Amino acid sequence: MPRPPGAPRFAGFVTPRYTPVPDTLFDELLPDLSGAELKVLLYVMRRTMGFKKDSDTISLGQICAGITTREGRRLDRGPAFRVAPPSPPSGRLRSGG
Repeated sequence: MPRPPGAPRFAGFVTPRYTPVPDTLFDELLPDLSGAELKVLLYVMRRTMGFKKDSDTISLGQICAGITTREGRRLDRGPAFRVAPPSPPSGRLRSGG
């Protein structure tokens, strides 16, 4: 379909920013994870793989409420649990590697 006269020209896509998610998550783990476990796992992947880290210290507070800088700037909302996630998801994820 031709552009209407005077319509701005498409400048292209901005370089994507993304978090790599291993295929194994979809192929092997997804059917066995609860919704809460999946949220926690995706958040951990974002805070590690998304920043090209092999590991990071992530507090329960960050998982429940996200990260806010000392200056008050909100970096993320975390998985947005209203209360702390139940212990079994965290324990199961930890024991699974």
